[in-house]
Amino acid sequence: MPVKIFKDHKLHSAIKLIDNKYLASFVITIAIAIICYLIVDKYRAEILSSKYVGELLSNYYHDLDNDRISERIEFHRYTQKMVSVLVYHDLNLILQNDFEGDFAHLVYPGIDDYDNDDYDEIILFTQFRDSLYLSIIDINSEIHQINKIPVCKVYILHGLYSYSISPVKFRDVNDDGVKEFFFSVNSGYPTRPRKMFSYYPAENKLNVSPESCAITRTKHIFDLDEDGIPEIFGKNQSTGNCSFERDYTDMYSWLMVFTPEMNFRYPPVIIGRYPSNTYLSPIRLNTNNYILAYHSYKGDEDIPDYLALFDAYGREAERREINHDENLAEAFLFTPDSTYNSVYIYNLDGEFYKIIEDLETEFVANIGRISGFESLTKDIDGDGNLEYIFLSSSKKQMLICRSDFSHAVKLSFPEVLESFTLSSTVNPDRKKPGIIVETEENSYTIDYDLTFIYKYWYFFILFIYTGCLLFIFLYQKVREYRIIMISHRRNQIIELQLKSIRNQIDPHFTLNLFQSFATLISEHDNDRAEFLFDQYAVILKTTVLNSEKLFIPLQEEMNFVTSYLDLEKFRQSDRFSYSINIPSSIDKNMQIPKMLLFIFVENSIKHGLKNLETGGKLIIKAEKNDPNVQISIIDNGVGREKAAEYATSSTGKGLKIIDQILELYYSMNRIRISYEIIDLMDDQLPTGTQVIIKIPV
Repeated sequence: MPVKIFKDHKLHSAIKLIDNKYLASFVITIAIAIICYLIVDKYRAEILSSKYVGELLSNYYHDLDNDRISERIEFHRYTQKMVSVLVYHDLNLILQNDFEGDFAHLVYPGIDDYDNDDYDEIILFTQFRDSLYLSIIDINSEIHQINKIPVCKVYILHGLYSYSISPVKFRDVNDDGVKEFFFSVNSGYPTRPRKMFSYYPAENKLNVSPESCAITRTKHIFDLDEDGIPEIFGKNQSTGNCSFERDYTDMYSWLMVFTPEMNFRYPPVIIGRYPSNTYLSPIRLNTNNYILAYHSYKGDEDIPDYLALFDAYGREAERREINHDENLAEAFLFTPDSTYNSVYIYNLDGEFYKIIEDLETEFVANIGRISGFESLTKDIDGDGNLEYIFLSSSKKQMLICRSDFSHAVKLSFPEVLESFTLSSTVNPDRKKPGIIVETEENSYTIDYDLTFIYKYWYFFILFIYTGCLLFIFLYQKVREYRIIMISHRRNQIIELQLKSIRNQIDPHFTLNLFQSFATLISEHDNDRAEFLFDQYAVILKTTVLNSEKLFIPLQEEMNFVTSYLDLEKFRQSDRFSYSINIPSSIDKNMQIPKMLLFIFVENSIKHGLKNLETGGKLIIKAEKNDPNVQISIIDNGVGREKAAEYATSSTGKGLKIIDQILELYYSMNRIRISYEIIDLMDDQLPTGTQVIIKIPV
């Protein structure tokens, strides 16, 4: 019987999909890009290198001459009576200044082009004996140094100088083309000095604030009343070191606002009591300028923290109390830029809130737990936008986020960052700035940039698209090949299955059956003739209708086998009987390879029972044997060894066919159907054969 070539609709689908592989690749690429955008960090930070700075007090990097090559500024302490500042350009020493005495409490230079000559000057502080001095180093000056501008007296406590200097702020407040310097000097004990200063370099004039015991730090320079003259103010602390008799005692927190000449803009206002911190910042709300105050009480009494707005004359315009169980208790103010349009309040859990109208707050972001270390703002990656830098609660990680608090990146250090400087290096060989973080003992070179996917997104998209296109093309080719191979294997199985019944439906077999039917009819045994003809019709019908089926229900296979057994029983003059027992617990609709049972039944008849004179028996039974359904075919024939003597012309094709069918079936479905042939013996004499077929379910 010819076999029809198999065609699967999946093959047509695969071929059709090839025409759309470009669209499919585009859709997959977009999906992958979106997933990467959601799960891949946009920025990264890592320590490229670290080195021990040795006897150096500090390193700092800055492009002093604006040639896009940073100078390295080294601070050396030889003894407590002699220190030096060395400036290197491209590893060449271009300037060295020596100073009597020692550097001030923290070497954190102020650097700015205050005289607008396109060269940035270095402003630093030294102490000699009992005095603090301000010095200016200018690499564009023939003198190179304006040295020893006296600032104030400083005092020793327990053998150490006890004071701190705020970072220098620069602002041209009198429109003379030269920026003035603003800073503060504050001590703990012995409570002196606690002063604000302004230095007018064009006039070589130092202005000093009135005598005060309040700790106030220079932080903001802002024209509150828009009269062209800015006000200067900053954080105020109530530390309780002074008596009530002292001027502006630190038993209170004060709102102190200064003019550029360091006079009070208006009499200081008491806004809190000891112990407390008051953080101040300019803020623009509803086109109006205010001083925003966040007052945090640190004592044992039940005094709430509060937010308040003060106008340009120190009058309280609005207040909002904050309970100690609120997220804003024990918080800090953060003013990221000089526009003061956005001021934030944040807590140690890293929750940031924007101050809006009526002193309400709007949640912005949570970047993770941070310390109370004062935040830094710096354009780390040179893209023209500021990054915000915070320390983690452990002070062993630096948290860097964008100007909208997004994409927070954690950078871990091998030491605790109790104090450090942060500077940038630029070099024409580098396409972006390098960042230097320096602690008391080590210098770390930091790389902060977009991650590879975001930095080279166009290559990434092209790579993903090309990869998807190639994958889909190869997948379709493999799928086509697999479908063709499945079709080929299917046709092979069909051929093998047809071979197994060819002997039963070939002309000789059919002629013998019709002769038997004619004999029955001539003997008027019409009922038996009709019954046997019906069984033959079942075989023919099943063979034709299932010619292209690989798998059929167990019930159909049993019907086919039953018809075959009835015909063979008639042909062999009832020399054998058979019984079939398929319990109801067995799913008779389970799919099995066509002809699976028939081939073994045929072997039992042809090689086992056919050689018996009488009394042959064939039993077919099924049972569950987890995880399989087990079907047994048992005969009481002469056994395989004796059958081989009778059937000298047998080639054993039946078992070869079944082995090939089962192997092809496994290659298509990855389901292994196995069988076992057992020779039945009684006192060393053969009593038949048992076949056990195991079908996984």
